[in-house]
Amino acid sequence: MDPRPADGLVGFLSFRGARDQTMVIAFDKHSKVMCNFTADKRQLIGAIERIEAGDGGSFLGEAIMVAQAFSQAPGDEPANQGSQEAAKLMLFSDGRIADLDQIMVSTDELTFHCIGESGKNVGVTAMRARRLYEDPDEVEIFATVANYDAEPVTTDVQLSINDNIRAVRSVSLPAAKSEDGSDAVGPGKVAVSFSLSYAEAGVLTVRQLQADSLASDDAAWAVLAPPKRLTALLVTRGNKVLELALKACPLAGLDIMTPSEFDANEVSDFSLEQRYDVIVLDTRPPDMSGYECYRQLRTILPHAPVIFIARRGYDPSYTVQKARRDGVEGILYKPFRPSQLAEILEKVMSKDQLVAAKQETVTSTDIDDWAI
Repeated sequence: MDPRPADGLVGFLSFRGARDQTMVIAFDKHSKVMCNFTADKRQLIGAIERIEAGDGGSFLGEAIMVAQAFSQAPGDEPANQGSQEAAKLMLFSDGRIADLDQIMVSTDELTFHCIGESGKNVGVTAMRARRLYEDPDEVEIFATVANYDAEPVTTDVQLSINDNIRAVRSVSLPAAKSEDGSDAVGPGKVAVSFSLSYAEAGVLTVRQLQADSLASDDAAWAVLAPPKRLTALLVTRGNKVLELALKACPLAGLDIMTPSEFDANEVSDFSLEQRYDVIVLDTRPPDMSGYECYRQLRTILPHAPVIFIARRGYDPSYTVQKARRDGVEGILYKPFRPSQLAEILEKVMSKDQLVAAKQETVTSTDIDDWAI
């Protein structure tokens, strides 16, 4: 094997006469002209050696259009183009090209040369982490590990926080297989979960430890926010059942206002020190509709989720429908169980503290491809 791949590739080309020239185009998601038409082999070798490997997918369509645009009798005047032999397109690739079904070229126009190896690859393709509502110091981590090889594989999956290893788990992954009887091959996947106690902020890392052909998808990361308990504002004329249900929840604080007291507050009264994480609206102020009250809450406290306590049945002002359209976080219909309120509060806290890190699935050991 030639110790210099670029030398071997250029040596593979057939220069049949002094007028023969070659152009180099690299492509991944986009194409890039690495070298215009030339017969200088050193220049061609340098152009190929400057191509850098990448982890993304490959799209050939743009490179074909660029090659066809430049392939009209290089170096000659338009009047002489008719006597020239058509340029040949030579594609060097591992074959994993996303838009092959959209390429319209004849076999006489393009010659494909397969390069590279499929290689074994295991990747962490999805990850998320969340703190438990009942005990925010407790953290649950979920990850998906995928195997793109045709054979099953066993690997160790490691959890660390701030680069300190907290757990290692052995995972057996099924082989890649065809999906729904089609020709497309999907990876074998396994879900992995971890749990730990951590009362501070940090960066969580899930990493698979088996050496493979693609290191860039071996790990996924998630930023873990510090533990936090919600501070709630309840707007009500008086609802002891609702007050007791909220007080039974693990809240950091609960303020209760009547509709009139809330309406009397100015925007400036809600200072940063009085910021609420969630607002429970049981009763609207007397001089505005429920939807108007919701919109005012959104103006005063734009980042605080709102939970409506509503009655089932006739709604002449379409308050619930309008609030749903505007993205209200929760609607709880009377009568309700305390556990239903706790479930909504848990969802609100999860949205605030959950940080998901999801990698784009990498399905092969892609390198940048060449069209020559």
